[in-house]
Amino acid sequence: MAARDAGLIEVWYSERSTRSKRLAERLAFGVKTIGRRAALYDEREYRGSGWSQMVVFYGLHGNLLKLYDDAIAQGRTVLFVDLGYWRRELPGYQRWYGYHRVSLNSRHPNPYFQAHRHPSDRFQALDLEVRYAVPYDERGDAVLVVGMSEKAAEVNGLAFQEYETRTAEALRKYTRRPIMYRPKPGAGRKPPPGIPGTIYVPKEEPLNATLAKTWCVVTRHSNVSVDALLRGLPAIVTDEGAAREICHSSLTMVDGPYMPDEQQRRQFFADLAYTQWTPDEFADGTFWRHMAEEGWI
Repeated sequence: MAARDAGLIEVWYSERSTRSKRLAERLAFGVKTIGRRAALYDEREYRGSGWSQMVVFYGLHGNLLKLYDDAIAQGRTVLFVDLGYWRRELPGYQRWYGYHRVSLNSRHPNPYFQAHRHPSDRFQALDLEVRYAVPYDERGDAVLVVGMSEKAAEVNGLAFQEYETRTAEALRKYTRRPIMYRPKPGAGRKPPPGIPGTIYVPKEEPLNATLAKTWCVVTRHSNVSVDALLRGLPAIVTDEGAAREICHSSLTMVDGPYMPDEQQRRQFFADLAYTQWTPDEFADGTFWRHMAEEGWI
């Protein structure tokens, strides 16, 4: 195979997703700020190989999942874009415009986001409250199992609700606390069924209301674990969700889950804020310059 073009960044998109295409346009525009070239490609054109050492795209529509798997296997650099942790929608803008997180060679930012200690400026600009750790006797009583979407389950080689069902069954070995099940909002075309032996949390219930009843969040990788930490609650993250970096991953700890201290949490939030960017920051090069300055690209 001919050497890949080190000066080129492939920016892929899906025509079926407005968000995917709009973000791709802005990502490609911003590439020039680091002295590189960008080329836009429709995922329907993908044939199993590429021309550059780096690819970037939003979501896993159509052939983008195969592109992701192939690029990782080929040792190419993959920048995977997904919805942000906070402020996914911004007032006065179209729905696709808000913050988007970027992961490096993974679907979550774990491999890189805490390699450097970041200042708190980006997190502070989000104007989010970091609550004190909730004392044991003031927490809710129930363990909250957070669900995945059908797409996420499929991507991870699972049947829909397989993880949640197995997790609820496993938790009963380690706790007598009630177990709540919260499906991912919008998971499936109709509300998914409940899981036997759990308390079903309807999608209409605000997350804060659910967390007020929660002892500990349990999830494979959901952003709800980040929301719990912000609210002062512990989480168990069993796979590569970002919060796993400061949380336990074993269900055996459910009755005495580890709660990181405020300093740990604040540094975690500061670091995480440097993984999420607006479309304007993609286009004007703010994102690209940051990644170059930290030596990732």
